[in-house]
Amino acid sequence: MERYLNNGDYFELFSGWVGNEDKERLGELKLKINHFNIDEIRIPERTLVRIEK
Repeated sequence: MERYLNNGDYFELFSGWVGNEDKERLGELKLKINHFNIDEIRIPERTLVRIEK
């Protein structure tokens, strides 16, 4: 994704089951692209993940 984003741009992912998109979020996680270890991240259900460049 890094090559598709300009500095300051971001993309978002939502972890949840199909049909639960309208339910309240239980958490939010903001990450900088290429500045995290994917093996150390836990993303609970109904969490919005924002990855920024």
